[in-house]
Amino acid sequence: MKKIVKRAGLISGIILSAFVIGGCGKTVDLNDCVEVKVSGIDGKGKAEVTVDYDKMETLLAKELNIEVKDKDIENIEDLGSAVDGLSKIDQAENCVNFQVQPADNLKNGDKITVKSIIDEEKAKELGIKFFRLESMMG
Repeated sequence: MKKIVKRAGLISGIILSAFVIGGCGKTVDLNDCVEVKVSGIDGKGKAEVTVDYDKMETLLAKELNIEVKDKDIENIEDLGSAVDGLSKIDQAENCVNFQVQPADNLKNGDKITVKSIIDEEKAKELGIKFFRLESMMG
């Protein structure tokens, strides 16, 4: 099996296509934050999902209206506010995981299913709704 890198943006629905933040209709398109990498030889191939968390954090911060710059932190209240915003972004990231099946012993032509796994309870605590999708490739 040839070493292949397929961008999730080319595979509709490989992950969440959107976050709906706090019921406000704000969405974050995460397709550009995820890659599926398939490598190995026929019968021994392996599939992995790689998430660009820096990009995901940037998209979440934009939609949550969280902007932290050194010059904005002038006192302890500003620092506390910045930490609260970063904590919410971190918690939102941790609500989403990805599962690839099958992930090992892939042969040429095998179909791979990629699913998003969402911690619904935690997402609800944060006021975030996730749109769940499942995709096949191969």
